[in-house]
Amino acid sequence: MSVVRVGLICTAVLTGCGGALPALSTSQTPETVLEQARARPSPDPVQARYHLKIRSKPMELAGSTGGALIFDRPGQGHLAVLGPLGAPLVTLTSDGTGLAVDLVRDRRHLLGLDAETVMREVTGGIVGIDDLFGILIGDIPLDEARIKSQVEREDGTAQLVLQGPRKSTLMVILNPETGTPISMVAIGKAGRRLLVAEYEPFVAHDGDQWVPSVVHVEVPQLELTVDLRFKWWKTLDAVPDVFSLDAPDGVRSESLEEVMGAWSRNLLGGLR
Repeated sequence: MSVVRVGLICTAVLTGCGGALPALSTSQTPETVLEQARARPSPDPVQARYHLKIRSKPMELAGSTGGALIFDRPGQGHLAVLGPLGAPLVTLTSDGTGLAVDLVRDRRHLLGLDAETVMREVTGGIVGIDDLFGILIGDIPLDEARIKSQVEREDGTAQLVLQGPRKSTLMVILNPETGTPISMVAIGKAGRRLLVAEYEPFVAHDGDQWVPSVVHVEVPQLELTVDLRFKWWKTLDAVPDVFSLDAPDGVRSESLEEVMGAWSRNLLGGLR
């Protein structure tokens, strides 16, 4: 799998647990579980290490490697895909508005200064940069969204459909005991699934916080799946200086939007 392909795939992804749970109490409706999930504290700033697995039959991809994440809200994120010896192969960096992808071995620097707007366009307005990094720690987008429907499922979990912009929706299934998501599905106005995130059990972190042990992400249109199996999480006292969008010395910046657009058109054209 080429470094360029790994970098673009990670950008595209960033551009179901356990047994039955106790039934919701009469005072705990799906809406109050959502409120619990919204109020759930999460580590910030945070650092994590993970094992990454990528699969896509149409794209002829199958591989795995290690990686690292640093996230400082709102919107500052740094995600690295590491090689066998621990050196970065690909890094994705956001300063909250723009996004830079460095393909280290190929000495390419892809820069999108208005990635926030582009991500909103691609996802029907559901998620921006901060939301995408937030999904990796189990945060739910669309803070002010209207609840379109809600139901208590037979296993005791809470299912809600949130109304997004441009006739999009976000279906969320929540664990009522911890206020953590089991799955989230972003659906476009035509009913097509845009992005799926599923979580294996959350684990306790720093007392009253919960972090996911595994995040499974799908981009159905590309038959692409990405699994992040986290090794550890750490709340940071000080944030390292890793959020610059500047190109490395001697490397010329290219337009991230142009490269991603050409890559997507070529790929999707071959899938039709």
